[in-house]
Amino acid sequence: MTPNGQWRLSPAYDLTFSIDLAAPSYANRHSLTVNGKDEDITRADLIATAENNDIRDCNTLIEDVINAVIQFEKFAVELDIDPLLTGKIRESFNMLVMKSVATKYESILKY
Repeated sequence: MTPNGQWRLSPAYDLTFSIDLAAPSYANRHSLTVNGKDEDITRADLIATAENNDIRDCNTLIEDVINAVIQFEKFAVELDIDPLLTGKIRESFNMLVMKSVATKYESILKY
């Protein structure tokens, strides 16, 4: 986002899910970091990154992404993506969504 509040495109090389089923797990990481982390990224990390970059209404953005991820399988079927690959991506997405939800409701879950 520019200083005047306008969104602009950023390089997309690391925004898509990349996986090589034959490669070791460390090879299937993105180079993009969030709050200095390239794994175990939580909702708190996303919020910290948003706050550090003056991104407004980040919780709505996070929820929008979660809702899109939930629909991933529908899109994968429409695009005829290999079911094995779809399953691996779904597993990864499920872990990310669950971590995000758990972090959001962490204070409630403690009681």
